[in-house]
Amino acid sequence: MMGEARRERRALERTNRKAAESAGGVPSSPAASTAKSPPLWTAGIFLGGMVLGIGIAFWIAADKKSPKAVPPVVAVNTNGSGPPLTLGRLAELSESELAGVDIALMNLLCAEGLPGHGAVTLQDGLKNLEQMVQAVRSETARNFHQFTSNPAGFENSEEFYRIVMLNTVLGQDFSLRYNPKKIAAATAESLQDQSFYEQADDVFLSGLLGEHRMGTCTSMPVLLVAVGRKLGYPLKLVPAKGHLFLRWDDGKTRRNFECTNGITCYPDAHYQKWPFPISDEEVKQGWYLRSLSPREELAAFFALRGQVLQFHRRSIEALIAHAQANLLHPGHPDYGAGLAIASDQYGGAMGIFPAMQVPSGRRFDDAPLSNIGEVEAFNAQNQRRMFAPPAQNPAFRQNTPVSGRFPR
Repeated sequence: MMGEARRERRALERTNRKAAESAGGVPSSPAASTAKSPPLWTAGIFLGGMVLGIGIAFWIAADKKSPKAVPPVVAVNTNGSGPPLTLGRLAELSESELAGVDIALMNLLCAEGLPGHGAVTLQDGLKNLEQMVQAVRSETARNFHQFTSNPAGFENSEEFYRIVMLNTVLGQDFSLRYNPKKIAAATAESLQDQSFYEQADDVFLSGLLGEHRMGTCTSMPVLLVAVGRKLGYPLKLVPAKGHLFLRWDDGKTRRNFECTNGITCYPDAHYQKWPFPISDEEVKQGWYLRSLSPREELAAFFALRGQVLQFHRRSIEALIAHAQANLLHPGHPDYGAGLAIASDQYGGAMGIFPAMQVPSGRRFDDAPLSNIGEVEAFNAQNQRRMFAPPAQNPAFRQNTPVSGRFPR
């Protein structure tokens, strides 16, 4: 019986060996058949790793072949729920995407890293802005009876009432004011170094939203536009030469507002003469007195960034900022002039290439700096005239109560 059992066992081994050979496997020995088999979880890990590796390979290949889509602007914020919006990514957004970005956020991003930027962070600045929005909303509603009971006191204009309240709350409740050091430019010599652009806080919202609460004509209109848009006001940012103002334009009512010395309404013709003359051809070309699109707003902020960097002789950074302004708003004579001067400064410092040719139509008549004294003298005269107290300036028509003015 033992011999019969042995024959049966050998026959079974031969059968198993033939089955393994036909399947392409390695013939197993009796000793191997008695060895302990590896646990199933090790095989699972091996197979899972292979699947994961193949998946990663396909993902990398697909990522290289197809361009990355820009995430929606609505997902771009600073509260941690979306990717942070950087200055570089901001410049890559389309017109429609930029339309969904807060103008204050664009302005604050363009101010980051500049000389003269205060301690206020981007998040703190936007938080302070939101506090201003809530205060203006509350006070405008609480005092609306003043308009309904006496509309003539606000020129029979609801938009005038709302802008006056906007300016009043910012001046009274948040102590915002025009930087007194930037009001009067007494002589052309004092402007020779372009010191208006020395401190980023003087020309960007970081100064108005920080601890000093001061700004200039390049930041005050931006703040009113930023707050007003959050309240649903159809406000636009509009450029004159060397100046910004705001415009209410809902398609039916179109009205300009000057906010650096109270609230005054001027027609476009006023800005054709102040602070620098604007020709009819320049108006026709759309360089000035036309409401800016989101891309053009960003271009204006990049140009300001370039001016600050240029003052501090950070030539290559200034060149990049001015170049970006030109890409965003092609053909603008001011941005072309800024790029030409920046390239002259950079090329002179590095000695590697000559200055760019200044585009025709710029505010200077010839070489970038040849008649700067004359231009600065003219600017100083206009600054004194614009910011003189109303009693000394008969041309100034004060329509706003004293409480509606930024403290001086």
